[in-house]
Amino acid sequence: ETYWKHLSSTENNDASSKSRFTYQRKGNSEAHLSDIVRYYEQNHDGEEKQQQVSALVDKLLLDRVYPWVRDAFLSKEDEFDGDLYVYDAIFIRYNATEAENIGAGQPLHRDLGYVSVNIMLNSQDEFDGGGTFFENQLLPVVLNGGGGTSNDIQPLKPLGPGHAIAHYSSDRHAGSATFDGVRDILVLFVAAAAAERAPKWEVAARLKSKARSYCSDASS
Repeated sequence: ETYWKHLSSTENNDASSKSRFTYQRKGNSEAHLSDIVRYYEQNHDGEEKQQQVSALVDKLLLDRVYPWVRDAFLSKEDEFDGDLYVYDAIFIRYNATEAENIGAGQPLHRDLGYVSVNIMLNSQDEFDGGGTFFENQLLPVVLNGGGGTSNDIQPLKPLGPGHAIAHYSSDRHAGSATFDGVRDILVLFVAAAAAERAPKWEVAARLKSKARSYCSDASS
C-alpha cells in the first residue's frame, strides 16, 4: 500500500512511474517486484527491508510455486533438465473507481514465459467482478452452435487471498473487468530454461522487445 501511494504522488516524467506492462488501461496500476525492492532499499532501512522482501519471495517460489509448476506442467513434458526462474513479477491493482464506467481489466493477450501464476491478494468482499477469462472457455459454446450455459464463460478466480491459478503463458486470456472496489493480484511469469540454450519464447520476446524499441525511436 505504501508503494501505491508513492506511485500516485510521483510525477509523470519520473521513469519509475511509467508502465512497462504492454496492455495498460485506465484504472490499472502496476508495480514490478524489482521496483518495490529498490524503493524499500532506498527509503526504508535499505538492506534489511530488501532481504525481508527477497526472502519472502524466495520462500514462496521454492516451497509453493516451483513444485506446483513442475507437477502440473513440467510433468507433461517428455524431457526437461533445465531450471525454473521468474522472468518477471508484477503487482497489479484494478481500481474500478478510476476506470469509471468501463471497469478495470485487461483485453485478450498472451504473456511472456512458460507458466503464469496469478495470486489473489485481497478478499472478494472488497470488489465485484474480476477474474481471468480464457479464450478456450468459449470452445464448448462454439461446438454447441452458440448454445451452452453462462457457467461455460465465467472468469476463473483463486479461492481466496493467498491462493492462485496457473496457466500456460501462451494461452490467450483476459483480465475480466472489476466493476466495483479494488482488486489486487500478484502475477509471476515463470520461465523454464533449457540447459544448453535460451528457450524459443525468450529469443522471440527479445526480438519483439527490440523491434518495439526501434519502432518507438522511429516515431519520436
